[in-house]
Order: sequence, then C-alpha cells, then structure tokens
Amino acid sequence: GQGRDFGSEPLKRFIEIEALSEERVVHVACGGAHSAAVCADGTLYTWGKNHHGQLGHGHVTQEADPTKVTLFEESVAWVACGGSHTAALVRLGRLDEDVDDAQSTERSSEAGSFSNGGSFSNAGSFNASSRK
Repeated sequence: GQGRDFGSEPLKRFIEIEALSEERVVHVACGGAHSAAVCADGTLYTWGKNHHGQLGHGHVTQEADPTKVTLFEESVAWVACGGSHTAALVRLGRLDEDVDDAQSTERSSEAGSFSNGGSFSNAGSFNASSRK
C-alpha cells in the first residue's frame, strides 16, 4: 500500500504519511498492495487497494489515505497484512481476521481465540497464523 502512489514502481525512500502525523504509530504492516498502522491508543488505520475488502471498512473501494477501522469494539494490539487479507489481534486476546473466500464477498469472522493471552506470528498471501 503506497498510499496516493498506486503505481507499480516501488518507492526508493521512506515517505511521511501526513494523515498519521498527529498519531503515535507503534506498529506498521504491509501487504501485497495495502498497509495498516496500529496507534498507541489501539486505533487501527488501513489504506491501499481493497479488492477483497482487506481494509476492513465494509466496502471494496481503495483508500489512498489511512482510514480508521471501526470494525472492532476493542483496541488493536497487533496487525499483519497478507496479499489479500488483514488480521488484527485485539487487546482482549481474540484474533479477528477479514477473510477472503475467493468469491468477493465481504465478511469478517472470528478466526481464533487465546484464553490466556498469546502472540501473533505471521500472515501470508492467503492465510494468517497464530500461536500461544
């Protein structure tokens, strides 16, 4: 997710994301063509291409600028992006994943649960993994 530059050429330098300049970003994840940022207060922002609903905004329109995800009632602790999906670990220890079922349907489902905490490990092109 290169923000306003949806071109095919990779950026050769870091750029400031002005929409997040007032936020204290503590974690960033990048997928195939989208990105996500977790702020210190647990707010999740996503931006980029959104063909499979991976941005979590309830539609499949791409977002050039970071947009707040309002899908979760809990604050987000960690996020990972794959090629066409995003997974977020919320502070209560539940892993929520925006699932692509290859039929272009928009949905979000609870992918797993940690009863006594846990850690998130990785997201690939079409899957996410977690471990205790």
